[in-house]
Amino acid sequence: MPVWREGEDGRSISLMITRAGRDAIGVGQAATAVAPRSSNKESGEKGAAIAENRSRGRFGEKESIDDGAASQRAGTKQALVIEMLSAKKGSTLNALVEATGWLPHTTRAALTGLRKRGFSIERTREEGADSIYRIVSGPAAAA
Repeated sequence: MPVWREGEDGRSISLMITRAGRDAIGVGQAATAVAPRSSNKESGEKGAAIAENRSRGRFGEKESIDDGAASQRAGTKQALVIEMLSAKKGSTLNALVEATGWLPHTTRAALTGLRKRGFSIERTREEGADSIYRIVSGPAAAA
């Protein structure tokens, strides 16, 4: 079995991927061990191959990398946030926190990430009430 690295005690450490892991990344039974580390040139080539595999979908088809909402995977927490903010009424930070299970600072960071991706997010606040966040325009309109 290929050696991934050596432990502090000098013992060789190898990696194996479980069946669930192989299924998740879409590779067959043959790819069960990680090849040993080698030169930087070879590592760069392997890194490119890993990046290529990560850009492929669950069934191996090439996915386009687009920052728009259309490229957002359905069923993710970010998709849920986008859906909640796209509603006519918008959403409060507390509602987003409850829906995603994130902490408030993580939820605010997600809003910042959406802004960086080109979403225009409006924040309104009436006296005595929580702030309401709403997506005014998506990345296509911002471009």
